[in-house]
Amino acid sequence: MVFIACWALIFVMWLWAFKITMTEDEITYRSLLIRTRRFFLSDIKKYKSLFAERTYSDRFKPFVRAEIKVYSKGVKPMYINLRVFDKDEMGEVFKILDKSVEENKKAKKRARALD
Repeated sequence: MVFIACWALIFVMWLWAFKITMTEDEITYRSLLIRTRRFFLSDIKKYKSLFAERTYSDRFKPFVRAEIKVYSKGVKPMYINLRVFDKDEMGEVFKILDKSVEENKKAKKRARALD
């Protein structure tokens, strides 16, 4: 019985370790083994959902994940484990990301037009 209680506690702590926070201008993701990552919404270049992507370089990434890339050079993408979050909540996050990516594309086009 103690063994089952210990595993249940470990599982709850594992789930508690994952957190996504969205503010007006940034997204923050925290997971168990990776430090907290923050991206400004105005810096997001693109994002995509990946399911069952299994290449050699993906072996340590979540099996079902969202990948968020930014315009800055040398900044690694943010990988969000989608399995631990509610589908409806992630849908809201994706709506905000869609809006942000579109606004960023328009802003980049305007900036190029002014150059």
